[in-house]
Amino acid sequence: MSAPSSNIWVIDDDASSRELLARVLKERGWSVEQLDDGRAALDRLARGERPDLVVSDIRMAEVDGFAVTEAFGRDAPD
Repeated sequence: MSAPSSNIWVIDDDASSRELLARVLKERGWSVEQLDDGRAALDRLARGERPDLVVSDIRMAEVDGFAVTEAFGRDAPD
């Protein structure tokens, strides 16, 4: 049984954590994009890009996971 081809964004400023999670998800058949900080996610959201799922670290330098969650809740609530 294969996983759906949903697009997942993994957002984390810690490269090793981000890459590990992305690798595990890809091995299970998911389509995964890695973003190295919350700002990158907000920029893509502003351009109208929408993933099916976001997995984000909470503590990141410039834009944290709470800001990412708030932005998606406001701009892409579905």
